[in-house]
Amino acid sequence: MPLEHIEDIMRAKITKRLPKALSKEEINQLLSVMQPHAKRLYSFMYGAGLRLSESLRLRIMDINFGYNCIEIRDGKGKKDRFVPLSQTWNYL
Repeated sequence: MPLEHIEDIMRAKITKRLPKALSKEEINQLLSVMQPHAKRLYSFMYGAGLRLSESLRLRIMDINFGYNCIEIRDGKGKKDRFVPLSQTWNYL
């Protein structure tokens, strides 16, 4: 069956996707313009791979300095997980 008025149909727009990860240089540029207290928080979050909500609910008892890990409670999907503590955790 022949298609009629096919030249009037618009093609779907291709959406641009954001990068999933930033390069080390981009991270350093972002951190260099932040205030010191925000820089510490975001460095900690980036180094441990924490989401904002996870970092806001973090308690000192969730950080295990002996094993260099952080226990995340009720993360995405209401699941608990352990993440490694960044090698540069001494900025806290």
